[in-house]
Amino acid sequence: MEKKEIGSKTAIKAIITGFASYGIIVIFIGFVILIGISQFLNLFTGSTATGLYITIPLMSAIILFFVIRGLCRLSTYDVFKKCKTNPDNYKTICKYLNIFFIFCIILTIVLCLTIVFNKLQYQVKYIELRKLQLRDAYPDDYINNVLARDWVETYNSAKTNLVISGVILVTGIAVSFLSLINYQKKMLTKYNEFQVENKES
Repeated sequence: MEKKEIGSKTAIKAIITGFASYGIIVIFIGFVILIGISQFLNLFTGSTATGLYITIPLMSAIILFFVIRGLCRLSTYDVFKKCKTNPDNYKTICKYLNIFFIFCIILTIVLCLTIVFNKLQYQVKYIELRKLQLRDAYPDDYINNVLARDWVETYNSAKTNLVISGVILVTGIAVSFLSLINYQKKMLTKYNEFQVENKES
């Protein structure tokens, strides 16, 4: 079957659309897994929790590296399964896709910071609520100097763990997207059959 020839703009739009579509599915699955992991990590405290907050994000970052590359491969394959483009367009296509990948990195950083901030804010509100709930049962000095001390220690430990895991995940995702800068051109060369078809004809 003769493949339809498309220009650089159409190729860019199609690849980004495919990448985003598959990415939304992956993000949804990732959030479900993240909620489960978060509940699992809440069962641990101290050095065990710290170790898990390092190990699990590190493993997740490695998995995400291959998932993101898979999205790049799949979205490129989908476009050039029925289409082709002149190899002269590669430079323009890669240029705009690189901008898209950098945008994805920025979006990931903003999203991660928002999640960490909201989670820490929730814990601060929880401490304030507990103080109000116990005001009738205990003196203010006891609440502030004894009970609240434990809550603040837990908060500080959680903050450290969240920051560490967030940095590991964001770094892993950033490295994954940056690796696509060279990988994307390889996928274009692999799946675009423009030159092959011209030689055959």
